[in-house]
Amino acid sequence: MTRPGGRLLALLGAVAVLVLAAVPAGAQSTLRITNLEQQDGTLGIAISSAGGSIDPDSVSVTLNGEEVPSTSQSVNETSLARTAVLTMDASLSMEGEPIANAKEAAKAFTNGVPADVAVGLVTFATAAQVVVPPTTDRAAVNAAIDAITLEPDTALYDSVLVAEQAAGTEGSRRILLLTDGRNEGGTATQEQAVGAAAGSSTIVDAVALGEADVEALTAITTAGRGQLFTTDDPEALVGLFGEAATAVTNELLVTAEPPAAFAGSAVTVEVSATVNGQPATASAATTLTGAPPEPSPTESPSPSPLPTATSAAPGFLQSAWFVPTAIGVVFVGLLGLMALALIPLARRQEDAVTKRMSVYTLNARGGATEVQRTESARSSALATQALGAADTFVKSRGMEPRLENSLAAAALPLRPAEWVLIVAGSAVGGGLLLLLLSRFNPLWMLGGIALGILIPLIVLRTRKSQRLNAFNEQLPDTLTLMAGSLAAGYSLPQAVDTVVKEGQEPVAGEFNKALVEARLGVPIEETLENIAIRTESKDFAWVVMAIAIQRQVGGNLSEILRIVADTLRERAYIRRQIKTLSAEGRLSAIIIAALPPLFLVYLLLARPDYVTLLFTTTLGIIMLIVAVVLQILGVIWMRNIVNFEV
Repeated sequence: MTRPGGRLLALLGAVAVLVLAAVPAGAQSTLRITNLEQQDGTLGIAISSAGGSIDPDSVSVTLNGEEVPSTSQSVNETSLARTAVLTMDASLSMEGEPIANAKEAAKAFTNGVPADVAVGLVTFATAAQVVVPPTTDRAAVNAAIDAITLEPDTALYDSVLVAEQAAGTEGSRRILLLTDGRNEGGTATQEQAVGAAAGSSTIVDAVALGEADVEALTAITTAGRGQLFTTDDPEALVGLFGEAATAVTNELLVTAEPPAAFAGSAVTVEVSATVNGQPATASAATTLTGAPPEPSPTESPSPSPLPTATSAAPGFLQSAWFVPTAIGVVFVGLLGLMALALIPLARRQEDAVTKRMSVYTLNARGGATEVQRTESARSSALATQALGAADTFVKSRGMEPRLENSLAAAALPLRPAEWVLIVAGSAVGGGLLLLLLSRFNPLWMLGGIALGILIPLIVLRTRKSQRLNAFNEQLPDTLTLMAGSLAAGYSLPQAVDTVVKEGQEPVAGEFNKALVEARLGVPIEETLENIAIRTESKDFAWVVMAIAIQRQVGGNLSEILRIVADTLRERAYIRRQIKTLSAEGRLSAIIIAALPPLFLVYLLLARPDYVTLLFTTTLGIIMLIVAVVLQILGVIWMRNIVNFEV
């Protein structure tokens, strides 16, 4: 039979165990410095104590061990901004009683802190996310707490980074973290979480429930100058969160007046006070503002290091007006250079071939001399040198015939040298633009150069493709018109002239070039073959072949052209039908091919630290090369799947 005294001792022992279970792990002092601010020569120090009351009359401040005058008052009576971020574990291990008590405890904290404290909510499971940014709207925070749903994994370390970012950088800030497990999933490491807590002035408190990772939480709270509370009883959460709210309510703002001798020097701020009748201290390091005092005449001041361009550059580069001004200067300069180098473009609004051949026509009397005078008047020394260098570059690499055909097919009134100058100017402009926007990142500059080269090439290819498609679409009607002219008794050159007069661009323009060449003595079959070469049209190449065969063996050319026109119409119909049936596959191929590089660009802009390993480590570079090769092979494979020859 148990004696009454024994039952009483057992009851007291159980109470003692519950109390000790909620004692901060590893805490050395109940006094903490939650914020340090300097203004008008005074030092504002916000202090608080978890679960204790600070005696304002007992507060004293020392700087490097020297006591300085100070006053203290409740933060509730000041305008100091205060922020608290509740960081709640929403993993499946919290299911049942733990999450229910956690929600009640969170709402007790929200309703217990003063009305001016902005409270935010961060949850973490598969990922960490800001559910409610810090706000004084208690109803919104409580509603978000009630709506918490559980998910797999426990992205504990990610939650510390997200909560630090949500807390901001102004005023007194604290994070109250609750978890019952170990880190599972997420992208951050324990070192990153500890570094984020140590590199910020935000106080990080944590509550470890059940089988939480006490070792990791101890490292995080120690780096965040906070306290770790451990408990196995979910019902104790309400009391712990209530104590945290009391600590916010009992926060004091201590105003100290540093002596002039400390101005501009690094100091250790130590605050001493009585908490619940017991002495307590807290310390923090900071650098005081202001200019250091002038040395006495007897002292020889140490020479200061000379300023260098490197030390002055960051402040200049970080000024708000630097990037816009630099971009404007580069843009105007490029426009001026391209204007000087490409002045001869003004005279090339007419078709290039027609203009070169116009000296042989009846309406070009004195034309050659006039053209030469115009060129001499408009060309500057810089333009001549630039075009000469570009022309040498093009001819030395055998690029001139290919570029001439491409520019003619796209109907661009440019010479190959002029086109090379445009591409070079675009590359230089794109590189400088992204170099300035990225604040002198060489990788972005290389990307800008590549983009500056690709854009003109894409424009040329697109215009060339559009013109070829238009030529092929008009070709059946053009052949029908020629067949009608031949049936009416016209010769082949006269039929071509009919197309020039009655047709539309680009067919009319191409046939006009052929007509001009024919009038100069070039055989009509050869001039038509030149059209097929310029436009790269296989359909018209077959037409030219049919005309050449007819000219050699004879036959009814009008009937041949009608048959070819009907055949081309049928092929165009089949081509459009196949294009319609394969539209979904082509769209899927475009999306699949474009998604990886676009997502990489997004990550470079939004989370550069997440992808920098691909460019800074050997394994990352190998993975990037393999990914690019596989992407190219995939694009080629998908292109062959969705493209059909008709």
